[in-house]
Amino acid sequence: MEGNFLYEAHCRIDGEEAFAAYTAAGEWRETELEIPLDEIPAPVRAAFDRTRPRGVLKEAARVEISTGETRYGLEYVLEGAFLEAYYAPDGQGIFPVGAPTVIVPAPDSTKLPFAISGEKRLSDEDLANKREGGYITGAPDISADPINGLGYGGEGSVYFNGKRSDPFFEYTPCRAKLDVVLFNTTRSQR
Repeated sequence: MEGNFLYEAHCRIDGEEAFAAYTAAGEWRETELEIPLDEIPAPVRAAFDRTRPRGVLKEAARVEISTGETRYGLEYVLEGAFLEAYYAPDGQGIFPVGAPTVIVPAPDSTKLPFAISGEKRLSDEDLANKREGGYITGAPDISADPINGLGYGGEGSVYFNGKRSDPFFEYTPCRAKLDVVLFNTTRSQR
């Protein structure tokens, strides 16, 4: 074949997934070796976090190129699509320029133990406003009527949202909710 086509040979190197890319003439172009996410160089990770703050990293690879250069390929999920971006070791984005390259649409069950339709995902605005962890809301409750007398108390809720890394964070308004109502009247109605 002519043109810019490359052929990939998949293998394992030191137990890690890898692939090598060759031209139709058999010339080696690059080898990509999967690396753990915690081995991404700090400048590369910082550049990714700065340029794609909502991206969720899935895989990382060190890419050795026939020119002697090294780059890092990061695969991530953003808004329901699997994407990838490449960085030089100093964190400079080198490919793709401008926008990430779409690999394949992410399945509806991304990170989930079972399938959930993408329509059930919270809106981007709701996700941006959703807090990690837990928080408390509450309101006073005051009333009066001729049968029960003066009523006083309060209502509150404790919300538990979990962490953004939780597979259900993007699909549920909260992970758990505890409602508390305390109310009493001058005629002991509770």
